[in-house]
Amino acid sequence: RYALESAGRLARRDFIPAVVRRLEHPRLSREAEEALEKFGPRVTGTLLDILLDPSEPLETRKKAASVLGRIGGQEAADGLLAELAAAPEDLREAILDALDRIRSGSDEIRFDREAVLARLEEQFRRTYRWFLSLSPSGTGSARRAGGEDHALRSGWASGFVLGIFKLLGLIHSREDVFKAYKNWLSGTRESVAYALELLDNSLSKSLRDSLFPILDDHSLRERLRLFRGRLKSAGGMKP
Repeated sequence: RYALESAGRLARRDFIPAVVRRLEHPRLSREAEEALEKFGPRVTGTLLDILLDPSEPLETRKKAASVLGRIGGQEAADGLLAELAAAPEDLREAILDALDRIRSGSDEIRFDREAVLARLEEQFRRTYRWFLSLSPSGTGSARRAGGEDHALRSGWASGFVLGIFKLLGLIHSREDVFKAYKNWLSGTRESVAYALELLDNSLSKSLRDSLFPILDDHSLRERLRLFRGRLKSAGGMKP
């Protein structure tokens, strides 16, 4: 621990490989993350190499994403967004968290709008499929779980809906996006209506058409119909 603290304080480039190896250590990983963060952008390339390497342990890749989010910078933002397209399910949440952290920490970072829209389209479809898997007939486990509202809001906890809002925050006002998210999450009729009003004033029609079937107060049967229709529709979203 003392050695890792010293490595972070001195931030010598030749220390980086030894510190990176400690990301896998069960009792030293936190200190290794803190040391790497102190290296700053000089370690971004190394961390991106770890993130992109499927042979690395999943937990090590998650930690690399976390440190990249804390270091920030344009290179980290670009690398994380690019990796999100091919990231396995268990890594996506860590990458989304890191991107959101970078966005919240600096207004100077620019996220490629087309790339974000592509990731949003994927995240919408993942959300639709998740909900349909709960109740493919409209009478299954979604109702047994306490109704569609309960089932849908349990989806954000597993990352689907929350992931959509994190991506939206990369190319829109993060403050407004998460104000809308918190109001929707509260679940009252008034707060949901306010959330939709906020989003209606800031999102393009194509984004609203993809997002509002998730957030709006539809019956279960109608929601399932809309989700199936969106999955079958041809073409992607337009900016």
